[in-house]
Amino acid sequence: MGIVGKEAFEVFKHMDTKDSLWYTERFLGVIGASSWTQIVPGYQAQWVWKMYRGQEE
Repeated sequence: MGIVGKEAFEVFKHMDTKDSLWYTERFLGVIGASSWTQIVPGYQAQWVWKMYRGQEE
C-alpha cells in the first residue's frame, strides 16, 4: 500500500496547493507548536493564500 491512503500522503499531495494550510495546521501539535507563527518568524497565512490564489486543482 505504501503511503497512499495515509494522512502523510494527503499532506504531501496538497503541500504546494491553496489547500496546504488546511492539511498542515492540524499537525502542528505533533511537532510541538500551536501555530506557524510560533515556529516560522514573520509567517503570515495570507502570504500562502496569495501565493496560490486562483490555482486550480
